[in-house]
Amino acid sequence: MRILSSFKKSELRRNFLILSSGTALSEIIPVLASPILTRLYTPEEFGVFMFYFTIAGVLSSVSMGKYETAIVLPKKNIDGTIMVSIGLVLSVLSGIFLSLIFVFFHSELLNLFNLTEIEQKPALGLIIFLMLSYNVYIVFDNWLNRVENFSLMAKGKVMQKSITIIISLALSSLGHFALSIGRIIGQTLTAIIFWAKSRDVKWNQSGYKNAISELKRVAIEYNHFPLYLLPSSLANKFSNNIPNLLLGKYFSFDVTGYYAWSFRIIGSPMNIITSSISKLLYSKTTELNNANKSLLPIVRSTYIKMAAAATVPFLLLGVFAPEIFGFVFGKDWVIAGVYTQLLMPWLFMVFLNNPVSVIFLVLKKQKQLFRYEFVLLLARLCAFFVGALVFKSQMITIGLYSAVGFVFSLFLLFYTINLAKYSGREMD
Repeated sequence: MRILSSFKKSELRRNFLILSSGTALSEIIPVLASPILTRLYTPEEFGVFMFYFTIAGVLSSVSMGKYETAIVLPKKNIDGTIMVSIGLVLSVLSGIFLSLIFVFFHSELLNLFNLTEIEQKPALGLIIFLMLSYNVYIVFDNWLNRVENFSLMAKGKVMQKSITIIISLALSSLGHFALSIGRIIGQTLTAIIFWAKSRDVKWNQSGYKNAISELKRVAIEYNHFPLYLLPSSLANKFSNNIPNLLLGKYFSFDVTGYYAWSFRIIGSPMNIITSSISKLLYSKTTELNNANKSLLPIVRSTYIKMAAAATVPFLLLGVFAPEIFGFVFGKDWVIAGVYTQLLMPWLFMVFLNNPVSVIFLVLKKQKQLFRYEFVLLLARLCAFFVGALVFKSQMITIGLYSAVGFVFSLFLLFYTINLAKYSGREMD
């Protein structure tokens, strides 16, 4: 038994290292290409792309009813393949529905966000293809997770980012269209490769003889995903992307570009660190909770270590971000450095909270997390509109948005510690 346990742990560690290295490399590639991209694309072009990409991301988060996240769960492989079919069918139906909405309300939707005539022509098509390409990619990525093909998952992450960057560099003369095209082709080609490598899967097993009834059966069995996970995911997605969606309407797409670039440059290295720690912490806290042991020591230790690691880098960025951005990305991007200074307090708290937030899943506190996300969304909307409509200043708007994020993140830190404090006890 000890040999078997040791083997499982070593296999888990190996799989973790494979996925972590793929994630890290896929995040590093865009960062390394950033000094070139900022000299090929203007802040406005990057802002328009981020607007399209954000809308596609929000639509993607609801278009499959979150069934794509359940692909790994069914005990029977046939139900897993049916779950893949559900995700793809819902994705296609969503694409058709959105196409009809965009055709009949084309002018109204585009004027709503103050898009110019030049930006209008391919806008809606790009949004739909960005959504569909991501949906297909994430469905087969989750399938590979189910069959534990972690090596291909890691290679896929790197491949997708590499293709996206190469096309963005090669077609830069097309402006923001090239950024969208690069993303669409990168996601689509990677998804095709994932599918091709899964050709040995018997997608048309006997369970498909009555395909519609089987789809309905599995969809009903896992209907708690669209009922409970979907609202929380949508609130979180929209809340985190309010600036990308609305800065262009109330100010300009240059402002969107500066903000999005700032968030991207700080967010990529943050994601490399926090995602890896989060996976480790998820495994360890689950083990402790199952043994009815307190999570407080590991939660407190993680917060202290994260704060110790982040304090100096965040302070340096808080002081010198404009100079750093101007030197690395060119003088046109100095304002993105100023926005970074405004975001630093909030992002510091995000860095601390992200890995530890897994205990909400471990302790089955998703309902509390949804309430938090919903109230945060309302507070952020209020802060944004006060800055945009009352003060009419992009600096104040971004500052207020960041301040709300900081205050809520600080509350989340203390609430998380309190949850950990009472974990491992018999609760009424």
